[in-house]
Amino acid sequence: MKISCDIIRDILPLYAEDMVSPATHDFVDEHLSECESCTQELQKLKEKTAVPMDADVTTIRRIGKHIKKKQILLVLCVLLTAFGIYCAGFVFLQSPYYLTYDQAVESVAMREDGGLAIDYSRGIIGIGTINGGEKNNIQWTMTNRFAWEKGKRLMEKIQKMSEEEVELEIQRFYNTTNITQRERDMFNSVNVYNNISGENLWYWNPDGSYHLIWDGGAEEPLQEAYVHRDGDIYLYLCMGCLVLAVLCFAAVRSLKKPKVRDIYFCIGSLCASVSIHLLLATGGDFTDIVGTRSCNWLNNIVITTITFTLTAILWRRLYLLNHPAK
Repeated sequence: MKISCDIIRDILPLYAEDMVSPATHDFVDEHLSECESCTQELQKLKEKTAVPMDADVTTIRRIGKHIKKKQILLVLCVLLTAFGIYCAGFVFLQSPYYLTYDQAVESVAMREDGGLAIDYSRGIIGIGTINGGEKNNIQWTMTNRFAWEKGKRLMEKIQKMSEEEVELEIQRFYNTTNITQRERDMFNSVNVYNNISGENLWYWNPDGSYHLIWDGGAEEPLQEAYVHRDGDIYLYLCMGCLVLAVLCFAAVRSLKKPKVRDIYFCIGSLCASVSIHLLLATGGDFTDIVGTRSCNWLNNIVITTITFTLTAILWRRLYLLNHPAK
């Protein structure tokens, strides 16, 4: 019995997908071997089904790569942000901190040998003396926020110890049982100044005032101009970088070429990073004692600025992936 082509063509979509039984498959093969029209119809059907499938696979792969790229970028952004916060905290904790007389000095006493013993607070990492005149010496001290907090905790710990425990701690610290007076003074942050007879000893406070540590009977008045603070170099550099960053970011919004916008954004991010580093490295004070440059704003500037800049660039890249129209 001759089978109608209409019946075969109803079966052809399933046949093309190989979704028929073996018997039906042989039945259609027999008809196709004798019918050129149905054979051409099968070929057209295969071509129509092949194109959409290839297109769908390509689209799915493209979407998958896009999602994977966003996931990788998000992980990098989070890691860099965490590292940037760590760098910012480290730089800020290492920024200079100048102490007042009340903060720096615990006690002042004249020893029997004529030496003036000044008991300084723990956590001080720098003690300066400037000859403010023929018979006027000026003291100042500085630390950083990390050392200052660590020193206060150590002081609280020592205050709770007995004299025997403190002696054992000193022996352990110097790894010897023969402790000299000088080593005890160093452990207890005591500085001894000899030959101070007839001289005045002043302490310079960060606000510009002076405190008389020791009255040696000198007649010459204090020369207040010998110690002062200077932060112009930090302030001007920070403000200059900040202004340049604002101009670059403004240009990013007005420019049309994506590559040019990327370049301006990179420059703006770098300038903003330098400005942030200077703010942190000076503790937001932008001042320093002339001649000491103790805040060392160049320390770690490469690591922090590169970290801040890359973080900003990657977050922007992630934002553009999520908002292609931008």
